[in-house]
Amino acid sequence: MLRYEFKDDRPLGFRNADKAEAQAIGEALTGIAVERGGHLKPEDVVKAASDRRSYLSQFFTWDDKEAAESWRLGEARALIRSIEVIETTAPNDERKRAFLSIADTQGRSYRPVQEIEADPRLQALVLAQGIQELRAWQRRFRDLRDICVLVEIAASAASAELSRREPPTAA
Repeated sequence: MLRYEFKDDRPLGFRNADKAEAQAIGEALTGIAVERGGHLKPEDVVKAASDRRSYLSQFFTWDDKEAAESWRLGEARALIRSIEVIETTAPNDERKRAFLSIADTQGRSYRPVQEIEADPRLQALVLAQGIQELRAWQRRFRDLRDICVLVEIAASAASAELSRREPPTAA
C-alpha cells in the first residue's frame, strides 16, 4: 500500500493548503494519471478539479477576476510537487517524490515515480534530462569555477552511465 504525505510536512503554494490531506490528493492525482495513460499534466488536474464535487476543487482559485488559467496551472504544479510517497512495506518507510516531470514526444507531464523505477526507458529519459539540467547549471554559474568542477564530474559520470544504457526513446 502506498501512503502519500506532503514533502517537508508542510504543503505550500496552493489555495486552502491548511485543509489539504496528502493521501486524498495523492490518490486523486494518481487517478488522473492512470486515466491519462500514466501522464499527469497540470491541465488535466485543473480540468478534473473544475468539477466542484472533486476533492481537488477546493485547492484552486476559481474566480477569474482573481486568477487566470496560468495561475491555476501553477497551483496544479505546486500541488503535484508537494506530494511524496512512502512505501509502507519498505524498510524505514523511505520517502520520495511521488511524481517526476518528464519531457517526451507527448510533451511534458508528471509521471508516478513507481512507473519510472519500473521502466528503463523512462529512467534513461530522466537521466538525460538530469544531464541537460547539470549542463544548464554549469552555464548559469560558470564563474564559480570550483563548484562547476564538481558539477562537471557529476555530468560526466551521468553521461557515461547514459551511454551504457539504451538510448532514450520517446515515451
